[in-house]
This record gives sequence, C-alpha cells and structure tokens, in this order.
Amino acid sequence: MNGPENSDEPVMSLASLAPTARHRRLVFVAGIFLFVAFATLVPFADTQLPEFDVFIPVSVAVMLIGVILNYVVPKEVFTWVTSIALIGTLWTWIIIMYAHKNYRRAVTEGRARAVGYQMPGWPFANWAVIIFLLVVAAMFALDPDTRVALYVAPFWFGLLGVAYSRLERR
Repeated sequence: MNGPENSDEPVMSLASLAPTARHRRLVFVAGIFLFVAFATLVPFADTQLPEFDVFIPVSVAVMLIGVILNYVVPKEVFTWVTSIALIGTLWTWIIIMYAHKNYRRAVTEGRARAVGYQMPGWPFANWAVIIFLLVVAAMFALDPDTRVALYVAPFWFGLLGVAYSRLERR
C-alpha cells in the first residue's frame, strides 16, 4: 500500500539514511588511518605532512575501487583482495629476514652492536624462512583466483616505489 496511510514509510526513509552516516564515518576514519600512517613516515622522510584533507579523497578512491570490484566480480573480490594483501605481507617478512641476515653479518664484522636476544638458527633460519615464503608466493600461481595477486604485485610495488621516490625528493 502506497501513500501517507502507510505507517512504515517514515521509518524506512529514516533507516535508509543510516548507511550514509555510517559510510561517512568509515571514510573519515580511513582518512585518519592514512593520515597517521603517513605521519609515522615523516620523521624518516624529512618532509612535511600534507594537510589532512588529502587523505579523505584517497580513502574514497580506494573504497570506490573496492565497491566497483565488488559489483563487477563479487565472487572473486574477497580472494583477490586477501591474496594481494598476503603478497604484501610475504614481501614484508622477506625484507625483515634479509635485513636481519645483513644485521647479523654486520655484528659479526664489528660494524654493529649486538642485542641481547638472537634469532635461533641464524643464518640458516633466515634463508629457510625466505625460501618458505617464496614457495608460498609461488603457490599463488597454481590457483587462477590467487594468481591475480602476482599480476597486481608489480604494479603495487611500482606505485610504492614512485611514491617513495617522490617523498624522498621533498
């Protein structure tokens, strides 16, 4: 039944506004996270922090990409996003293991001060972890759904490299 006699109509109109407010808060919070993440890089980058307003459009753009992917490929998008995130995690841990190997070599050569705790099995454990992580990354090629992460990773790392070089020039 349509018309003013339907008592559910105002409630439905009010309920339809709730997601809008929730999404505005989500965009704002995502902007804050980006702002804080960028602020943690500033002491190392010797640059000024951009205005907070820069991070809101970035948050909106990233969320819009997610919405478009969810509309175009709803069954694959979760696997794609988690696979891409996992490639980033694997890369991070490979860099940590490689940096630790170089640190321990510097300690052995007397170029760095040793800490009170050590990684068990160094240097073999470093190489074992790196090889294991590379095998996990290679396994992504076996499944067509996770293979997309291997296609996206070079572009993502390239984008990060360009962003880093621009940040360094400031």
